[in-house]
Amino acid sequence: MLSYRNAQHRQFLTHKGQPFKNVHSIIEDKKGDIWLGGSDPLLLRPKSSGL
Repeated sequence: MLSYRNAQHRQFLTHKGQPFKNVHSIIEDKKGDIWLGGSDPLLLRPKSSGL
């Protein structure tokens, strides 16, 4: 899981240039992928991408 320190900055996250609203959780799954949980979950950083 990501630390709460990182979660505090969630109001600054954007998707396609628009603020990503209604983010209630930031989750790292068992594969290491990071998801923004909101009204429409968004895969933020797939580990397989090498980023």
